[in-house]
Amino acid sequence: CNGSGKSSVCRIFAGLRYPVEGRFVVNGNSVGRCDQKSIADHVLLLTHKPYFFSGTIRDNLKYGIDGEKSDSELLDALRRVRLESWISALNGGLDYRLEDGGQNLSQGQRQRLNCARALLRDHGVVIVDEALSGVEKGDRAAILDELEKGRCLIVTQISTSPTVEVFAL
Repeated sequence: CNGSGKSSVCRIFAGLRYPVEGRFVVNGNSVGRCDQKSIADHVLLLTHKPYFFSGTIRDNLKYGIDGEKSDSELLDALRRVRLESWISALNGGLDYRLEDGGQNLSQGQRQRLNCARALLRDHGVVIVDEALSGVEKGDRAAILDELEKGRCLIVTQISTSPTVEVFAL
């Protein structure tokens, strides 16, 4: 289904784009008329190419979060995305320094860290737009299970856990 518009619909739903024609309506409200901050507070879009700045894993995980998160909360999020043994093996753990763009990480590690960020936030809707394409199939299903807890989860990837209620676009 390449080129069918899945990512475009996800970006419109997240308030990052507007339809060229017509309207995109959620609960009777046109997304184009919704307050951008309100959308950003409730809808989180995870893509296959997350960005990380040059800094520690701790700083990258906490970036943009209102309030403080303890190291134990950060480590719990990493455990939930199956990075617990990886972070334990790193020299410095949460203080391990990432290069700009996370270039010293694999695609799967970047995607898992991005999902850990999502777990640390309180968004009611999480859109997973091919955001786990670099993660092994078995771990992908477990991570989707974690992301789904207490949230509406929208996934554009076909391979999902049978235990997760997924709305595929």
